[in-house]
Amino acid sequence: ACRGLQQVPSVAFLGPEHTFTHLAARKRFGHRARFEPVGSINDVFDAIERHQVDFGGVPIQNSTEGVVGITLDCLLDPPLRICAEIYVQVNHFLAASGTMEQVEQVRSHPQVLAQCRRWLRENLPAAEQIATSSSSAAAGEVAGDPSIAAICTHEAAEAHGLTVLAEHIEDVADNRTRFFVVGDLNVPPTGEDKTSVVFSTPHRAGALHKALSAFFLYEINLTMIQSRPARGRLWEYVFFVDFEGHREEPPAAAALKQLAEFCPLLKVLGSYPVERS
Repeated sequence: ACRGLQQVPSVAFLGPEHTFTHLAARKRFGHRARFEPVGSINDVFDAIERHQVDFGGVPIQNSTEGVVGITLDCLLDPPLRICAEIYVQVNHFLAASGTMEQVEQVRSHPQVLAQCRRWLRENLPAAEQIATSSSSAAAGEVAGDPSIAAICTHEAAEAHGLTVLAEHIEDVADNRTRFFVVGDLNVPPTGEDKTSVVFSTPHRAGALHKALSAFFLYEINLTMIQSRPARGRLWEYVFFVDFEGHREEPPAAAALKQLAEFCPLLKVLGSYPVERS
């Protein structure tokens, strides 16, 4: 908000326009910000590191399909911080230039196809499913070809002049995606915060149990834990954890100090206000 008083913030997101990441960025920054579509999640982080934009919006977790692995991998190395979280209600629409009977192929982002697999099996069992870089990219690809349909947002369908053939085709009605705002910004405590960290453990029995005992000792509630393969070390893993509290508050600071003394790798990815989903 303070930066916004001085200049219009610039925000990179996985493009093109009208993706769920774009909707999440608009929800957080409003229409006043300058939004920059990029081709991949890696490109979002690269644009921030090169100071081409102030912030980036990236998907981190879906309530149906779980975490977005590439986002976790991108958080490992850059000296960037998570500044905020955003929850977006996810509703999928089947859109095309023709009719349902003409559809021979359905295109969308892999996560979107996975979130609609039951509907597709029941309603378009013979249609070929093709993965695209984003749901909005799919909408752009199918325009003008009645044999191809896209699963996309309502905004993307409208932008490309497509007819909505079916609404709310997600298999789980309460389908939400969580996004991170990433940037070079330390967010002070608000009294209702969350912290994200990544750590590795020594490669021996009971190591993860000992690491997590730091949170138990200081009565810190974990809200997510996810393992990812450690790059360059076969069959070894790093662990991403979200917990309640701000890194500067005494219980969290004490737990992180204990964790740092035991873990070969510990990186605090950021503390940020909780958004009620």
